Amino acid sequence: MKPAMLVKTASVFAIMAIGGIVGAQTGENTKPLDAQESAFLRGAVQDDVFMERLGQYAADHAATDEVRRLGRQMATDHKADREQIQQLAKDHALNLTGHDADLTPSQQAVYDRLTTKPGKDFDKDYTKVAVAEHNKMIGEYERERDHAADVAVREYAGKELGGLQDHLKMSENAEKVAWGE
Repeated sequence: MKPAMLVKTASVFAIMAIGGIVGAQTGENTKPLDAQESAFLRGAVQDDVFMERLGQYAADHAATDEVRRLGRQMATDHKADREQIQQLAKDHALNLTGHDADLTPSQQAVYDRLTTKPGKDFDKDYTKVAVAEHNKMIGEYERERDHAADVAVREYAGKELGGLQDHLKMSENAEKVAWGE
């Protein structure tokens, strides 16, 4: 190959590489998520809204310091996680409108039931729900970590698993305190 042709070829490859990098950063080259990945992100953001709202309520209304601390931590961490999911969805042109602000009907029913409980009854039921929700979420995140076709979704799910496992342990400890164990 002639030197001039080599320079032209190298220039074309450099421009393509830069375009790929820029496109990846702006989400232009990101392929759409499959139905399972989209459903996972929609469900995950709703779970975060649920845990955030319950956590805020617990932080303000729980009878024990342990459960109030758990509530504050849940509200803070699940809000941050929700923001990560929203960015990941945006990068994949996935619309989460409604899912990132509303509870499912079953979540709303649980929220309504819990927020009418007084003192220690609230603490017991809230921690029971937190344990159950985190067990469910861990299973969902493990499935996505192991099976999602999209690398960004797999990486996100794997990265968040440790935090969910920590939340589960915190919830279990607070549940023991709530039940007087």
